[in-house]
Formats: sequence, structure tokens, C-alpha cells
Amino acid sequence: PDPEPGEEYNWAEAVSYWGVAGGALFLHHLDRLLTPELLSFEALATFNVLAAIVGAPFHMLELGVGYTLLPRLRRAVTPSERRRLILREGMVTSAAYLGMAIVLLFATPWIVRLFVGDKYVLSTGLIVAALYLGLLRLSSGYAKTIVKSIGTTADLIKLNVFSWVSIVLAAAGAAVGAAWGLEGLLYGLGVGWIGHSAAGFGLGLIHLRGSPNQVEATGRLEYW
Repeated sequence: PDPEPGEEYNWAEAVSYWGVAGGALFLHHLDRLLTPELLSFEALATFNVLAAIVGAPFHMLELGVGYTLLPRLRRAVTPSERRRLILREGMVTSAAYLGMAIVLLFATPWIVRLFVGDKYVLSTGLIVAALYLGLLRLSSGYAKTIVKSIGTTADLIKLNVFSWVSIVLAAAGAAVGAAWGLEGLLYGLGVGWIGHSAAGFGLGLIHLRGSPNQVEATGRLEYW
């Protein structure tokens, strides 16, 4: 929306906000871009089957974190309120992740056989790698949401930079991991997600420890 009368539009915040969103989106699709380049189109087809069955549920869970946690964190006034909210949401999300991970670990081979027969075989190691990557993406979603909801403009600018650095780390990790096939490529991509999560949690930590007046609640433009 347009800023209120007399209020300056914060272009630095707007550009950084969309840079963070764009960086995360690019990081999400990096696996599909790199797999045919580093491995083969056959590996890409296998990955697409894996992503459709194992990756999709966690992507929905990650989106849910953003839609529910972000507005509630913005309404929280004190650091203690924020910590309690993040802890409560984290416990609920962890329980959901664990339940889905157990089901998918055992049900994925059966689902694959049901829909595509023996054309694609997903090993247990490959499924575990996808579950691991799903956990890292969920962690990154939490970190990103914390910064977007209670961080300052300077925090958003830093996270924007870190988002694109994480893409470079993920690409480098995938290039190294590709020597061990698709499973290794997925673990290599995790390096970028770990970096993205660490940056987000590091930037958000000060607002979970500091005084309740650190965040300019009325100065945040609503882009989400």
C-alpha cells in the first residue's frame, strides 16, 4: 500500500524485502536448475518425483509458518512475548514435521510404485536426504519470518545480501556433492540453506533479547 500522508516511502526496505523473497525463491528452485547440469535429465526426473511426494508437504508447512507467525510476531510487544510465541510455534511445527517425516519415510516407496510402477526407484538414502533438506528449508522459513516481522530496515538489507550469498554456497555445495549422485547434490544444497538460516536467526536474535522499543512498529511497511 501507499505510505500515509507525510510518511516517506522506504525504498531501501521495499527493495530489500523483495530481494529476500526473490533470493529465497531462487534458492528453492536451484535444485531443479543444477541437477541436469551437474548430473543428468534422468536424475532431474527422479528428483521431480521425489520433490512431488516428499518435498511438497514441507513446502506447504514452510508457507504456513510465514502466514501465521509473521502477523503474530508483529503484534508481540516485548522480547519475552516473541520468545514464547516462537517457542510455541516451533514445537507445533516440529511435531508436524516429525509426524510427516515418519509417514513419508515408510510410505514414499509404496506411493511411487502405486503411481509410476518400477520406472523410478527412490532409495531410503535419497528419501532421508529430501527429509533433511525439508527440515533446513523449514528452519530457513522461520529465520526469514523473524527478520521480516521484527527486524529493522538494516536487518532486511543484510538478510537480502546473505540470501544471495547463500545461493552461491548452495551452488558450490551441490557441485561438490554431485560427485556422490543426486543424494550428495541434495546434501550439498543444504549448505546454502544452513547459511541462510544462520544469517536470519543471527539478525533476529537481538530483537529477541533487546528492549521492546527497538523495533519501529509504526514504521514497517506492509508488503506481505
